[in-house]
Amino acid sequence: MRLRGILGVLGGIILLTGCGPSDSAKLAPLPLPERPQYDNPKPEPWAVACRDFDQPEPALLASGHLALRIGRDGFPKRGIVLADDYDLGPEEKLRFDRPNPLPAEWMIDGKPLNPTQIRDYIQRLDFRTGVLSTEFRVDRLKLGIEWVTSSRLERQVAARAWVEGDLDRVEIRVTPQGDWEDLPWIMTPTESRYKTRREWGWYFSFGKPQAWRKVVDAAISVKESERSLEPVKWHRTVDAFFSAAKFDNQNATKGDIEIDGPVEDQQAIRSMLYYLRTGIPRGWVGPGPFGLSNSTYFGHVFWDADVWMYPTVALVYPGLASRISRYRERLMEEYERNYQEWYTAKFGKPPEKRGLMVPWESSWSGRETVPGPSRKQHHITGSVVWMLDLARQLRTDPDSPSAESSRRFRFGAAEFYKNRSIPGPEGREIHDTMSPDEFHIGNNDLFTNILAERAMNFGRREFPVRFKRPRDETTFLTYDDDPLRKGYKQAAALLAVFPLQDPEVEKEARLMMERYADKVIDNGPAMTHSIHATIWARLGETGKAYEEWSRSWKPYTRHPLLLFSEKRRRTETYFLTGAGGSLQTVLYGFAGIRISEEEPQEVAWKERLRPGPWISIQPNLPRTWRSITLHHIYAGSKVFSFKISHEGVQVLNSQR
Repeated sequence: MRLRGILGVLGGIILLTGCGPSDSAKLAPLPLPERPQYDNPKPEPWAVACRDFDQPEPALLASGHLALRIGRDGFPKRGIVLADDYDLGPEEKLRFDRPNPLPAEWMIDGKPLNPTQIRDYIQRLDFRTGVLSTEFRVDRLKLGIEWVTSSRLERQVAARAWVEGDLDRVEIRVTPQGDWEDLPWIMTPTESRYKTRREWGWYFSFGKPQAWRKVVDAAISVKESERSLEPVKWHRTVDAFFSAAKFDNQNATKGDIEIDGPVEDQQAIRSMLYYLRTGIPRGWVGPGPFGLSNSTYFGHVFWDADVWMYPTVALVYPGLASRISRYRERLMEEYERNYQEWYTAKFGKPPEKRGLMVPWESSWSGRETVPGPSRKQHHITGSVVWMLDLARQLRTDPDSPSAESSRRFRFGAAEFYKNRSIPGPEGREIHDTMSPDEFHIGNNDLFTNILAERAMNFGRREFPVRFKRPRDETTFLTYDDDPLRKGYKQAAALLAVFPLQDPEVEKEARLMMERYADKVIDNGPAMTHSIHATIWARLGETGKAYEEWSRSWKPYTRHPLLLFSEKRRRTETYFLTGAGGSLQTVLYGFAGIRISEEEPQEVAWKERLRPGPWISIQPNLPRTWRSITLHHIYAGSKVFSFKISHEGVQVLNSQR
């Protein structure tokens, strides 16, 4: 049945009220799905809950294929966002203007739900099953709705609502929005077999953006559909979707970080894992800082994907990590064209050798999409090379970029940095570049120069290239003429300590922390604190590390469902970059994981990833954590599980 036919039958507004089955139907009652008990406000290690109906920021339901914002009443409040649905105009923006797939509201006694009558309200997100549920009471009525999706069920999402009490008082009204003819969906309202309970179910299946399918089937009620549709079939279709999605989500949680410590810390860690797992897009564009959650940065890709997200997901979710490396590999030819254009503009002639330049902000085409001075953040090319090198070391993705393409990428980056730099008395220099600090454009940014040096030395066995490392008599500077006063937007020089682990700079890590840790602006992004926390942990200052780690997420996740914002005074969520940084502290700081080419000394555990680098663990646990158990950590050709405590490291499992 076409959607217009449905709307005609319902007079323009769909009232999913229905009737209970007739006595002659003699249908055996289906068992109700198990529902969590909400009476106990004690925090749950696998779930978070919102008990305030007035919270303004909607919940986030995502799968990597799509994302929805679910309001406090349990219904979507914004349009559907699909991972590969891009506006192919000059800005190459991810589309956030698709219609709302279920613009619905509760109707009680013929009137819209009155929030002042709500009591016993709870909206709960289960990280293990992926189910977002909303329940509350109005008078003697109990109402609820739950949503679920899965990364394995492409472009599909399902919902089921229910009411208990005086059933005739409650309806669900759906008001069409936007061009519904372009929005494919399957709607299957269903009825409970229980006389004291009514249920509705919806299942949405979205086609590819360039080839929309439209399938609309509806059973308005059991009585009206008896002769044409089998109501049991539709009921079980929605339930079957829930069962499959919950199974897929539970299977995905094999990769887990379990702590024996405060439950609030455990909730934070699992929330970050969940939002990364469901928020990194499964389309043909890498993850932007906010994934599919909102239109900030238009879904464009920055170094966030390579430096902040990749090191975390590579260990826990290697399949997601491969989406980042493959995105970069796919655009290699475009990066080479970017270099040709840059070189020709700079030197007035085309280049003789093939080079490569990664744009600071890119989308589906690989072209630079950002205007203004941010184009000068030329550390992005070296950051991608660093990520690909980590991918080579860990070898967790069998379909990762080939050896030839990786070699081509690295030599292309080396050619770019050779022509981007000039000789100087202390080594090659890069002038007129924007630091990761982002408040400064000048000469010889420490982080940029070290990345350029590594790129140019790829494959060199003799006469390595040296880039200037700016410093004074005390320790290293962020860049030439560094004023050393408070006002850095975010960590910059300290990135040479971690994640780069530059041997020269790392030897002076404590001096660097003492110099820079207190000079960042208060409203900077969350990642600065995660860098501070990781370095303090590796220095054995676990008290300072834990304090900084708490600062890396608590001020940014004030929403009860732990939705992450980019800055303390910003409300847009979910900031995947911040989650990636905070989890790096847990993995590389507190757990003490380290990937290195040289064999580490004086560590609790180590193993050679043959042929390749070493993975080692030296625990730096906070005093309030008795242990960390890492489940399904991928490195080399193995999958490890560790229990890491103050006493040492126990390998629980190691398999190929």
